[in-house]
Amino acid sequence: MDGTEGERAHFAREFAGMIEERTHLEVVMQDERLTTAEAREIIDLTGNYSENPKGHIDAMAAAIILTDHINQYKDI
Repeated sequence: MDGTEGERAHFAREFAGMIEERTHLEVVMQDERLTTAEAREIIDLTGNYSENPKGHIDAMAAAIILTDHINQYKDI
């Protein structure tokens, strides 16, 4: 991860642009590449395991992304 954007990031930015154009709403982009690793670490530290590990990790990663987003705007 050297700071350059890959092909998927390029397509995500194009898609976000289309959504903004059609809805007239701001789309906020977030780098989520490390959230899965962070979610696994939290689950390992808490011992909060599930019968559906992938779904549990994905849910935790989504919660991390949402929390990061909320924290960006909480002082506004």
